[in-house]
Amino acid sequence: MGRSVRSKRRRSNKRNLEKKLQPILDEQLNTLVDKFNKSIQKQEEEEKQMTEEPEEEKQVTKTHKMKEEKMTAKDSLVNLIEIKTNKRLVTNMKNQQKMSELILKQRLRAIQKKKKQQNREQKKKMQFKIENSNQDLIKIEK
Repeated sequence: MGRSVRSKRRRSNKRNLEKKLQPILDEQLNTLVDKFNKSIQKQEEEEKQMTEEPEEEKQVTKTHKMKEEKMTAKDSLVNLIEIKTNKRLVTNMKNQQKMSELILKQRLRAIQKKKKQQNREQKKKMQFKIENSNQDLIKIEK
């Protein structure tokens, strides 16, 4: 029974964390898609311009185009790496949350054990005092 409650709590914590982080990942993915679409549009526009420009200008624009393609490829690669690192961060955060929950549970158990032990000791002391007082009363009566 206790395990199912814990697993439900873990699942709900996981879902809540995913709900919080999903918009961020979606936003990053959308920006990547937008950048990719813009780069495609730029390529199409440059191709149209290249058909209209003379040969010398075509070569100059080709070199610029190649440089821009390299830069957009680098940018998209960097963004993909960022998304992967963000996913890693999410998993790391989840793992840290699990570890902190486990540590807190262990501390709570230790505190509960100490309290139980103290309660037992107090009961023993009280029992001893009661027995002593009973013995004193018996001695006084005699």
